[in-house]
Amino acid sequence: MEEISTGKRVGVASTHFWFKHTGEVDIRQREENAATLTKVCEEMIRKYQVPVIAAGDLNHGIYSRSGEAVPYKNMLENGFQDVRF
Repeated sequence: MEEISTGKRVGVASTHFWFKHTGEVDIRQREENAATLTKVCEEMIRKYQVPVIAAGDLNHGIYSRSGEAVPYKNMLENGFQDVRF
């Protein structure tokens, strides 16, 4: 996205992680979703030299706030910031 009057740019990614919470396969799917989102954001930053806003439903529920969701922890360790709280 580009601000017309200033020319400042920002990258934006919108996502919706895997929604089921029934077992290990679902956890691995969300881990894969997180890895893919991280890669896409890193590519946008590198290619366009812009900050990136990634938003959407990460489907971590109550576990994200407590830090128990592995994909959530991995994203924070890779430079993402949770702006909900």
